[in-house]
Amino acid sequence: GWLMEAPSAVMRPTSSDMLKETVAKALSNLAVDPGNQRAIAAAGGLGPLITLVSGGTSAQIEAAVGALANLAVDEANQREIADAGGLDPLITLVASGTATQKEEAAGVLANLAMNDANRMAIASKGGLRPLMTLMRRRASEAAARALWTLARDAANRKAIEDVGAQ
Repeated sequence: GWLMEAPSAVMRPTSSDMLKETVAKALSNLAVDPGNQRAIAAAGGLGPLITLVSGGTSAQIEAAVGALANLAVDEANQREIADAGGLDPLITLVASGTATQKEEAAGVLANLAMNDANRMAIASKGGLRPLMTLMRRRASEAAARALWTLARDAANRKAIEDVGAQ
């Protein structure tokens, strides 16, 4: 039904900005349910959401990041979001998004960092510095949670200490 068609609505060039935002919000709400998390990924929902994070309107970005935060609770989705190119735009958003976008993107990275490979990838892609900056400047709970999760890896602990000392 609708869940299978929603991702393509986000990607259609003829879809309005409002439709894309509305679909992303709907996917975010649906992704609260663990059963829907895998169904959204299976329907091809991750790529369109990542595309919105990379180049949507401010409202679309916030809706897509919210959806990815909920989807990233699922272990399989954690790896699939990274494999679909989700880390770079999320790290960029933590560094240069609006205050809300920074906080939400940090929350997604915290969820994605539950995966061992993602912990290393987030660090190697330069994710530690913007998370540390966000935590320091805004007392961000999401950034602190992301850094705490990233610090499960010994190499990341050292890198976090190094970034913190600068």
